[in-house]
Amino acid sequence: MLRIVADSSCDLTQKEAQELGITVMPLGVRFNNDEYQDGIDMDADRFYDLLEKSDVLPKTIAINAFTYEEQFRALMVNEDDQVLCITIGSKLSSSYQNACRAAEQFNGRVTVIDSETTCIPYQVIVRQAARLNKMGTDPHALITSLQVDVKRARLVAMLDTLEYLRKGGRISAVAAAAGKILGYKPVITIENGKVDVVGKARGLHSAGALMVKYIEEHNGIDFSMPVSTSYSGHSDYNLQNWIKSHGDILEGHEAEIHESQMGSVVGTHCGPGVVGIAYFSKNEK
Repeated sequence: MLRIVADSSCDLTQKEAQELGITVMPLGVRFNNDEYQDGIDMDADRFYDLLEKSDVLPKTIAINAFTYEEQFRALMVNEDDQVLCITIGSKLSSSYQNACRAAEQFNGRVTVIDSETTCIPYQVIVRQAARLNKMGTDPHALITSLQVDVKRARLVAMLDTLEYLRKGGRISAVAAAAGKILGYKPVITIENGKVDVVGKARGLHSAGALMVKYIEEHNGIDFSMPVSTSYSGHSDYNLQNWIKSHGDILEGHEAEIHESQMGSVVGTHCGPGVVGIAYFSKNEK
C-alpha cells in the first residue's frame, strides 16, 4: 500500500487529511518564545489572533530528519508498504532536504517529491496524489504522473494589505504607506519556488480582474483535477466578493472547488484579506 505524507503548509486540516487518507505533519510556528505545532495546538483562527497582536512576525520551523524518519517508520506496517512524501518547496524550507535524508534509511521504499510551492498549490498537488491513490493507481505510475503535474500547479492571489510585507522587511515603510494611500493591491504567484509579483491594481475589484487575466494567459484551469480557493484572516468576505464579481472563470464548477483558510506560511507575510486560487493549468496543445 502507498502511504502519502505532506506537511501542514498545504493548509489541509487534520480532518480533511483523514478524509483524504493521508498524513499531514505539523510545521512548528514560533511567536517570540512560544512555539506551536501548526494545525495541532494552533489552528488558523488562533494564528491570526496572535499575528494581529504581535509586533514581531512569527517564524516557521521545518520538520527535521529524525521526525520524518519516525513518521515513515510508523507508516510501514506491512512489508509491501511504501511512502510518498510531498514537501513544501525546497526553496522555501529545509523540510525537503530533511525528508530526503530520512528516506535514505528505507532502501527505496520512501519517495520524496518537492512540490516547489506551498499553501493551496501545494494542496492541489496533495489532493491529486490522494485522488490517484484512492483510484488504485500503481504507485510507480502515480509518482511519475505527479512529478509532471507539479509543473502545472499554479497559484494566483491578491493581497489586501502591504503592512505584513513591511513588517517582514520585504518592502520599505514608504512603499507600504504609498500603497495604502493609493489603494494598491499586489497580485502574486509562485514561480520556480519563489514568490513573484504579477502586477498591482488599484482596489480589490481591479486586482481580482488581474487574477482572472493571469489565469487566462496561462492556459486556463483544468477542471478535471483539484481546484482550491483560499483566504487569509478570519473572514472569507473578500474571497466571496471575488467569486461574485469574477466567477465566470470558474465555468459553473463552484460546487467542486475546495475552500481553505490560509495558514502560517503565507499568512505570516501577507496578513489577512488575501484571496487566492490554485489549480492545474491545461496541457498545452
